[in-house]
This record gives sequence, structure tokens and C-alpha cells, in this order.
Amino acid sequence: MARPTRHGPAHWIAAALRLLAESGPDAVGIEALARRLGATKGSFYHHFADRPALLAALLAHWETKAAMGVVDRVEAAGGSGSARLWALMETVAREGAASPEPAIRLWARTDPEALAAVARVDRARLDYLEELFAAMGVRGPDAITRARLAYLALIGEHALGERPALEARLATARRVHALLTEGTGTLLEFN
Repeated sequence: MARPTRHGPAHWIAAALRLLAESGPDAVGIEALARRLGATKGSFYHHFADRPALLAALLAHWETKAAMGVVDRVEAAGGSGSARLWALMETVAREGAASPEPAIRLWARTDPEALAAVARVDRARLDYLEELFAAMGVRGPDAITRARLAYLALIGEHALGERPALEARLATARRVHALLTEGTGTLLEFN
């Protein structure tokens, strides 16, 4: 007889993120997740006290991954401020289509905990972008403005609900990068 699969907290959180992205926060229920995972509700309650505990863990996971996961990867690759900005933009263009972020931002409109998590992620991302522009020699209000423009470009595709093909997203990202880094003396050559 086949041994039952054990589902740890990470499995439940990953399934909850997928369900959230597909159908919104109201769809993230214990029974729906248990069916999706082929698990029992008892397995759920082994890891989480209740649905609010799962939702809190989901937000904490997203916040850590969204705020620092991509940044950590970009920083590990190193390079100039311009090169790191491009690495960030390219990563978002390549990976963004599968993001649960639109659903989390929608959820944040009605949930104070989700709103607080989104605000912290936004602040961390904007601070990082300002650091990248400072590394290119852009300071003060110009760095803040370029950081905001970069951020709005990065999350704007989600807000519009568009899903252009990868090559179109990359081409747009290259143009945005060129505009944002213009005058910094750090333009990149693209293939």
C-alpha cells in the first residue's frame, strides 16, 4: 500500500498562494486546500490553528519572498547599479506572469493585515530602487522619482491585467531601463 504524502506548512502555503492567485482570498479555504493537496483537514490543523493563521503565514511568506527574494538574487549577481537594475527588471519580466501579487494587492483593499504587508513590501522595494539609482550617481528627488517610475513600471503590467508575451515584456523593460538610466553614464548594451 502506498504511503500517504506528508504535507508540511510550506505545501499548504504554496497551495494557498496558487489558490489565492487563481480565485482570490475568499477561495482560500481549508477544505479546498485539502482537496487540492489530497490531504486531510487534520493535516492542516497539525500545522495551523485555523484559517487566519494560514493567511498570516501566507502573507509572511509572500512578504519575505517578494521584498527580499528577488533582491537577494540580484545582489548576489553583483554589478553596477545599472546592471543590477536591469537584472531586477529582467527577472520581473521573466517571472512576473506567475506572481500572486495582483491577488494580494486586491486582497489588501479589504484586509488590514494584507494592506500592511503590501505597504512594507512597497517601501522595501522603493528603498532598494533608490539605492540602485544612488549607485548610478542619481541623488535626492531625482533618485526618488526614478525609483518610483521604475517601480510603477515593474508592477504596472499587473495593474493593467495585461499578459504580453515574454519577448514583448523584455523589449519594454529594455526601453524603460534605457529611459530611467539616461544621463547616468551607465547605459547597458543589450543583445
